[in-house]
Amino acid sequence: MRCAEVEVRSQQRMTPKLSIIIPAYNEANTLGDIIAKVRAAPLSHAWELIVVDDGSTDGTRLVLDKLMAEGSHTIRVVAHAGIGGHRVP
Repeated sequence: MRCAEVEVRSQQRMTPKLSIIIPAYNEANTLGDIIAKVRAAPLSHAWELIVVDDGSTDGTRLVLDKLMAEGSHTIRVVAHAGIGGHRVP
């Protein structure tokens, strides 16, 4: 039982206490700088970075893939249908 308890406590410590959410629509040119500033911020809590890609068509997702591969913090990407969650016909 003690091993299981230690495992649970260890997982709880790694759970982020702060979620930083960045909405992105066609931000391929600026996303690298934005994420670099977030990563450099002196945050005292465990944190996670969530980027919501709102249907970008400029290569934003490619930039995110590159940043996810090279960063020390995990970046979670949420693909969204488009501006406001829908596309105007």
